[in-house]
Amino acid sequence: MMLKKIASHTWVFENNNYAAEEALDRILDELSAQSFLSAETKIDKLLLDFPEFIDGWVHLAIIYQSTGRKREAYLANREAYRICLNLLPKKFNWNKDKLEWGFHENRPFLRACFNLALHMIAGKMKDEAVQILENLICVSPHDNLGARYLLLKTYLLDQNIPAIEILFNKYPDDYSSEFYYGQILLALLQQDSEAAQDALKKARLEFPYILKELKKKKHTKPSTFDEGYIVAGGKEEAYVYWREFGTLWAIETANYQFLIENS
Repeated sequence: MMLKKIASHTWVFENNNYAAEEALDRILDELSAQSFLSAETKIDKLLLDFPEFIDGWVHLAIIYQSTGRKREAYLANREAYRICLNLLPKKFNWNKDKLEWGFHENRPFLRACFNLALHMIAGKMKDEAVQILENLICVSPHDNLGARYLLLKTYLLDQNIPAIEILFNKYPDDYSSEFYYGQILLALLQQDSEAAQDALKKARLEFPYILKELKKKKHTKPSTFDEGYIVAGGKEEAYVYWREFGTLWAIETANYQFLIENS
């Protein structure tokens, strides 16, 4: 594996482990019909033969995570991330250079960054996780993995108003529930009640089920809930939003009181 510059500030990981790629494809094809243990054993063997095979480490981490071994998942993602960092040339500029998702060869590294940050964001390594995520949306600004939503949640919890404003300015056309309700939270942090009320009207219009979910005192998973199939604007999305951002709207907070008084 090596990193190749194909245009000004545009880089692509170039894979030379075709045997490893083919072997991993076969393992993943079998995974739905076999146990995680079987796939794990085969990927372990694959990594003994190709220890620098990034996608192998990424998928090993997914298996660890799926089987409840969070520490092992963290370490596997960390190894994938370390290998990729070692491939970056000294002249690589996180603020200018790009590793776009559109190039499939870049995806293992981008996934390793995101998954590693996801493991670290809630703990003592939060600052490093934020740096990884900020680098991620710089080199892959289309942000197919959704790093900006993890950053938004962290910035809101930290009440980091400048960072929230930068994030909103970077994605002015993001019409997600996270950003709609995030605009309310930003206005409340800025103590701008008029802007908060205006943002609430827009959010309620676009995502009414989320408002209903946030106002509840008891939250239950919808009977139709399927983690792999969340319809935008539906009750399932409302439950997911509460699950991820509910701390910011807890009953004892001024944010919750604002919702009750203005809707």
